[in-house]
Amino acid sequence: MNSILEDLDSIIKEKVHEGLRHVRELLVKRGIEVPSRIGIITANNFYFCFPDNSKPVIFYDENNNTIFLDSHQIKEDILKIINTYDKNYKKSNNQFSYISVSLEYQPFSRNPTTRENYIIIPIKLSQLDEYIIKNYIKFMLLHGIWSSIEGIRNSEFPKKEKEYIIYTLVIPSYYLTFYKNSGLPNNVFYISLYNTMKCKNILKSATSLINEDPFTVGTCTGYDLLANHGSDGINLKNVYKELIKDPYHLLKEYLKQSK
Repeated sequence: MNSILEDLDSIIKEKVHEGLRHVRELLVKRGIEVPSRIGIITANNFYFCFPDNSKPVIFYDENNNTIFLDSHQIKEDILKIINTYDKNYKKSNNQFSYISVSLEYQPFSRNPTTRENYIIIPIKLSQLDEYIIKNYIKFMLLHGIWSSIEGIRNSEFPKKEKEYIIYTLVIPSYYLTFYKNSGLPNNVFYISLYNTMKCKNILKSATSLINEDPFTVGTCTGYDLLANHGSDGINLKNVYKELIKDPYHLLKEYLKQSK
């Protein structure tokens, strides 16, 4: 692992290009129209150029059809994930095929989340560092890819509702990138993540929470879909079409309960 970490910057750049091809192909195969030849630039703290003082970790530039990724933040995240594995998993006698990763900031704003979000990263112990790097980058890149899609870009919804749509779509599409023998958890684990995050309460408060923390609301909406349908039972194109017609479509039952 030490040799990998010593050259982490160049490995991130390599995995970013590999991941971009992978996630783009995933969406195209599912009938999502993605811009062709999307560029990707990794840079340190590129957000200084944003006039609204936002600090995105990932950003899609429509004028240049390019995704910008803050490599400094991604490197920090990866090192944190590896350190967490060493602390919480490595000393265990169990042979884990996946690890749980905590997410505490919103990728489009870098604002803190109202509570910890989680994703699962399938791992292979003999290639632990590589699996963590490539899968975490793949998760982050999906935010840029979904941002590039015309139906979302050109919608007239407020900025935070657009972000919520993207965050919602990222969760099921991330888990769809894995093969069945990858160690990916089944529906029981999606339900566990949904319960750990107390998603029922979050989704009941979605209308007031979206402006503050669209990431957590979107993550919970994604896990609600996975818990009820499984990754194999989700038609990603249909979910996308429903959301760009009505961002609150998937929340209707929860909002009824909140009244």
